[in-house]
Amino acid sequence: MADSQKGLASDSFKRACFNLGIGIELYDYPVIQIKLNQDEFKIENQRVKQTYNLKLRDWKWYSEFDGNKLIGLACRDHKGDLRFKYGKFTKK
Repeated sequence: MADSQKGLASDSFKRACFNLGIGIELYDYPVIQIKLNQDEFKIENQRVKQTYNLKLRDWKWYSEFDGNKLIGLACRDHKGDLRFKYGKFTKK
């Protein structure tokens, strides 16, 4: 019973925030999907698991905004390879 009440309260709060414009810019952000390299995952017992070669903490993220609107988002992995790019960047 408590879980259903918590869910109702949480959903109501999210709807109220959206109506007030709080966090509405998050709906403009792209879905980030990155293709893993062969050494960044393994399959064990028919499940995909990451390996220690996937070093997300060492990745560098770049973003560019026009006012409050995101116009560019990209990341490079720990080797400097471009792994994700969205939009356009006006600065080099």
